[in-house]
Amino acid sequence: MSDYPYNYALQNQSSVKPLNVVVKFEGTDTQFSLIQSFKKIRYGEDNIKYGDPGLVYGGLIPIPGVVPILSTNSSLVITQKIEPEQGRGSAGTFSLEFVDVNGFMTAFVTPGKSLDEILGGKLVKIYLGYQNTSYPEDYFTVFRGYVSSVIASATKVVLQLTDANLKRRQQCFYLGKSTIYSPIKIFAPGDVNTGTDTITVPNHGYTVDSKVTFGSNSSLPGGLNFGTEYYIVSPATNTFKVSLTFGGAPVDLTSTGSGTLQVKLEKISGSVGYSFNTSQVNVGLDKINIPNNGFLQDTQINFITLGVLPGGIIFEQVYYAQVLNANEFQLSLTPSGLIVDITSQGVGDQQVFLALAPGASTKIPIATTTDFANQILGPSGVYDAAVRTFIKIDDEFMEYGPGDIAADGITVDRGSRGSTISEHEVNADVFNYVQIEGNPLDLALKIMLSGWGGNWISNIAIASINSTGLPSPTTLPNAIILPDRVNAVDDYGLAPGDYITISGGSPNDGVYTVNSFGDLSGFPNKVIFVNQTLVNEIPAIGTFAIRSQYDTFPTSCGSKLRGYDVDVARFQETKINFLFSAIYTMRILQSNPIASKEIIEKELLLPCGAYSVTRFGRLSVTITKPPIIDSRSTIIDSSVVVDPQNITVQRAMNARSFFNEVQYQYNINDSGQFIDTLSILDTESLSKFNTSSVLPIQARGLHSDLNAEAFINKRGQYLLRRYKDAAVLLRMKTNWEASSLIEVGDVVPVYDNGDLHISNFSDGSRDLGSQLFEVWERSLDIKTGTAQLTLASQLGYQIDDRFGTISPSTKTTIGSTTSRIKIKDSYGALYPGNEKKKWDGFEGELVRFHSYDYTFSEAKTFIGFDPGDPYVMLVDPPFAVAPPEDTIIDIIEYSEVSQGNGQKYKISFCFIDPTLTVASGTSTTQFDVDPGEGAQMLAALPIFVRKPDWSQESSESKVDSVVGDSVTIVTAIEFIPAVNDKVELVGFIDGGGPFRIL
Repeated sequence: MSDYPYNYALQNQSSVKPLNVVVKFEGTDTQFSLIQSFKKIRYGEDNIKYGDPGLVYGGLIPIPGVVPILSTNSSLVITQKIEPEQGRGSAGTFSLEFVDVNGFMTAFVTPGKSLDEILGGKLVKIYLGYQNTSYPEDYFTVFRGYVSSVIASATKVVLQLTDANLKRRQQCFYLGKSTIYSPIKIFAPGDVNTGTDTITVPNHGYTVDSKVTFGSNSSLPGGLNFGTEYYIVSPATNTFKVSLTFGGAPVDLTSTGSGTLQVKLEKISGSVGYSFNTSQVNVGLDKINIPNNGFLQDTQINFITLGVLPGGIIFEQVYYAQVLNANEFQLSLTPSGLIVDITSQGVGDQQVFLALAPGASTKIPIATTTDFANQILGPSGVYDAAVRTFIKIDDEFMEYGPGDIAADGITVDRGSRGSTISEHEVNADVFNYVQIEGNPLDLALKIMLSGWGGNWISNIAIASINSTGLPSPTTLPNAIILPDRVNAVDDYGLAPGDYITISGGSPNDGVYTVNSFGDLSGFPNKVIFVNQTLVNEIPAIGTFAIRSQYDTFPTSCGSKLRGYDVDVARFQETKINFLFSAIYTMRILQSNPIASKEIIEKELLLPCGAYSVTRFGRLSVTITKPPIIDSRSTIIDSSVVVDPQNITVQRAMNARSFFNEVQYQYNINDSGQFIDTLSILDTESLSKFNTSSVLPIQARGLHSDLNAEAFINKRGQYLLRRYKDAAVLLRMKTNWEASSLIEVGDVVPVYDNGDLHISNFSDGSRDLGSQLFEVWERSLDIKTGTAQLTLASQLGYQIDDRFGTISPSTKTTIGSTTSRIKIKDSYGALYPGNEKKKWDGFEGELVRFHSYDYTFSEAKTFIGFDPGDPYVMLVDPPFAVAPPEDTIIDIIEYSEVSQGNGQKYKISFCFIDPTLTVASGTSTTQFDVDPGEGAQMLAALPIFVRKPDWSQESSESKVDSVVGDSVTIVTAIEFIPAVNDKVELVGFIDGGGPFRIL
């Protein structure tokens, strides 16, 4: 239950549950509640002094500024739904009704009164807690969102809230569109040099073979004619020559002209192509004959073909023409370099293109560049390599990078993305494209949190730096300490890796990276630990600002969501656990505005088998996976089910819960056409149901050069296994104790040992047993204290299959006492700077402390971490002697888990299954195991048999019966077990099934 405050979880187990709801609006200190709200007494705060009348040490006092006018007539129902087969989750909604006492709420919601605008822009947080606990530290954020509707009547004001999906529905990737423009440049007769045939126009920007025309209000320079198009020759920064033909000789300028002279761009230069056939290739003399080609010495050229190029010539390689005469030329790889050896004539028609080659740089004059995506420096001080920017004119792509956009045009590399450099008319349309590439979850975070180009929030108060003001600990290293009741994660959405800038004249002014968080004085996440050394300040002088680590995309490409809108930690955790491999890389070329919700859910999440959820009002994610649960999971059994007679179990071949083929379209080209299709099909399901149901996925981000096929085969199998047998949907109502601790996307264990009489479609009984379900829908009614749940099974996995994660292990460091154990980042440090995160949710459980060789081994109850030091683990009872450095901390063994201790371990983590040895084999269904090992086997659990060297392994069967050490299995395997063969997937003597390896 680590997502919930300790006191909330404690009170939640009591029989009487007097709830309170507090509503907090961003931008005002006024808060609202159902009833009077209270906070803990802290002497010195609010002028409270020791000995004041009516005060009880550790007691509660009313909080000023929290107005109890939230009406009990509010619906107070939170509705959530996920659609895994579409990669999406619906927006959560919440309705609040306020009593309009003396018109107070009317004034509050009126723009320009308490808030500049209540609709859309101000975050509203809904805190839930118990009346006899302290706000806010004992409350949790049950919902956060934005006001989408205000309705006022005679005595009340009703606000409709929608979660951050309201923001994510906005469009991103606003990309520019403009045209090539033709500025008229002015020059004077004195700028014409008849001796060198050059014209001087400062910073003209023309490139080789661009087409221009000339004008004058009097007469043109001798040799130039009105209306004639000329090719630019020998351009320098401020001068150029012109020619009547492509690559031709400069025009002989015989006079300077008169009056005001003008030059105007008519066309952007392109590659000019010449066709030739193989008979024109002379292998012996390494030359090519193209009549009147007009090539100049060292003209850059490149070759393409639909057949086979002449031997020694490489497709689209840039060569330099070594001119022999008007018709013949040879090739070199460098100007005036060694001649390329042509070894064969090639096959089929050939083409050679000259002038600009792919990658050639030039500046394209564009009418307006304001809306074109401009790459930004990320918070780390570098440009994000995940972003590439392009323009497209006609069929030619051109790439540009940071600093290439100017008011009058964009400097580009021509012929990008395999396109052919072409000539382009003035006034041709110019379209903007952005390519993003990387891990899909990283890309999703970047889309959501980019758009700021800097800090998204500033002027955040700091109470102190390093110095706690407490007797113990007096200081915390490299710690920014917030004021009481401010939660760095909940209030600001900070995550490890985000950037903090301290300013205001503090000796600590500078930019820092967040490492981890810590609790202090009973307030969660009051401490922010950073990556650099800080000096002590109490009180702190400055304030700080926050920039997300994911604010790296051009500002026009991001949703500009704020840190507290996004569950960054869950995205990071999902990536680390399920999408960490390099095969999980996507690349998307985007040209049109698109809702960020659509591109994230449809293009990034769905192909992975991931999908959006909203957790505690934040935009979050989960992923299709085997039934793995964690310490946060809430058990559903008869003690928390309401109206069990109304439980329904449904199994249907509808569009949500049954697919036996997953069809990916991928390898999309720049024209928007999918080139390839790959289907993952379950033939057993197809045969069993005699019906085909296809889940189509158009995966724009998957490409073969990024290992798309491996990606599809891996994630497609997860999707297929989830849906191929028609998922079971279980609908039930649960009480508050369970309901308030469940969010959509959670995996929950349902225990029915016959008392709930839930139909079991696996064995045909009215005893569901112990199964795992995912929460697809939740409608939580705060007033009635119940929730209507829709749970989905994952029937692709057997009931007795067990999956889990690797259990935490940590090493101690020097300085431990008998009850305060100092720890350090250990075993790869999955959470660098936040080792305690490994153990979140396991407070109150037994843990084992042991030496490497187990000569020292003791189990102690882990009771939490020191609020002032996240690297001090507290245990009870104390050790006789403090554990030395490098003592290993593990969970207890499977055999030590009892009803009272360690049950979370069994449902969260994997344990090593026993491996038994065959003593003798009678048939393909009967064998004996070594003496005494039969006691470790139970009927109905799965097994398979293998040779000791794994040279042969049987198909899977189930144990039918065990008599002593003699085993009979249900279905025959492929061979008779022999002496020393091994028996796997045995499971555990407590009836727990085996743990499987993914």
